[in-house]
Amino acid sequence: MGEPRLDLEAAVAAQYVSYPFPPRDPAEEERRLITTTLGDLERASDLLWGGRRRLDTLRVLDAGCGTGDSTIYMAAQAPRAQVVALDASAASLAVTRQRAQARGLANVEIVNASLLDLPGLGLGPFDYVVCSGVLHHLPDPPAGLRVLVDVLHPYGGLGLMLYARHGRVPVYQVQELLRRLSGAAPLAERVTLAAEVLAVLPERHLFKVARLEQQVLDLSVYGDAGLVDLLLHACDRAYTVEEVHAFLGAASLELLDFHRPVLYRPESYPLTDALRERAAVLPEAERQAVAELLNGRMIKHELYAAPAGDGRRAPGPQEPPSRVRPRLYEPGVAAWFRRLQPVAQPFRLESTEGFTITLDLSAADCALLAGVDGERSLASVLGHAADVLRGAGIATSTDDLETAWARLAGELHAAGYLGYAWA
Repeated sequence: MGEPRLDLEAAVAAQYVSYPFPPRDPAEEERRLITTTLGDLERASDLLWGGRRRLDTLRVLDAGCGTGDSTIYMAAQAPRAQVVALDASAASLAVTRQRAQARGLANVEIVNASLLDLPGLGLGPFDYVVCSGVLHHLPDPPAGLRVLVDVLHPYGGLGLMLYARHGRVPVYQVQELLRRLSGAAPLAERVTLAAEVLAVLPERHLFKVARLEQQVLDLSVYGDAGLVDLLLHACDRAYTVEEVHAFLGAASLELLDFHRPVLYRPESYPLTDALRERAAVLPEAERQAVAELLNGRMIKHELYAAPAGDGRRAPGPQEPPSRVRPRLYEPGVAAWFRRLQPVAQPFRLESTEGFTITLDLSAADCALLAGVDGERSLASVLGHAADVLRGAGIATSTDDLETAWARLAGELHAAGYLGYAWA
């Protein structure tokens, strides 16, 4: 049983040596900082510690960092935090190192090793572990997850990305097609073959209908490395929501939240009243499974997890307004909200992840959102909005502002754009 596992590990390692993923140019660091969901330390801190941990005190691990997107983002957010970038591909780590140097980041430690080697490296414990798109490429994903838990601080947590099974059905069809056509051909030859197959794939094929080329295979950005990672990977599996819960439970972890909760709620999809009532009484994990099946096109699960039963609880809207600070996480969305003037206007956000937010913002809504700076308590946000509206000659009551906030915050939190920290 040992040899096949070693063969798979070697094949995966060789793949990323030849085709580091995602392909990045260190010179681009001068022009942009690539953000990642799981690398957002404020979001992770709010979920794991209610925002009470200073980011610069964190010790974080990017397990299977690839070319360093999350590593660089985390290190840039907290220049005094300790960020360990671990990967089995020296070629990928070379890119990560060059990117860190281009940004002048002195808080990144590069470790060339397999995730499975962690127990013998003496690197832990870590407050936060990011493992995005790695566990599902291991011969034994549960063993990989157990390794990550073993290096986790007792009050730490993880940010994980796992492939979603239902939405990737077309991917696995094309993978099987390429295996049958290419046989044991060298990887470079299979890359050429994959490009040829995609060029002639019928427009009615599920891969084309689902627009997976646009969704996950942007060849203008990822090129051959994208083809290899998506369609020619040596080891690849995916998970349903039910399997995600079982996967975490076997490692004594519990799910804190999915990155986009809106996608995992049945009521986010068109349902009759009778179907909505049926879904409403299901256990939460079952509701999430139903939502995944209603969606039908999820290609990944991004989630946060922590050791089960440790009693932690992230703050939320149920707390008194003086006790919590609302926070907006997506930099672009947060910046847009901060510039809002107290003038009624429409807001529409279409996500590539399969949901749309449409709001008719009132003047009060705009004043509320513009006041969310991550530092003010919700009580201060409400008071600030009242002052702004008063200055604009708009009369409003505290009750009206609280009602408006509940509506806005519910929508934005479900979409993953807003959260809470303790004040």
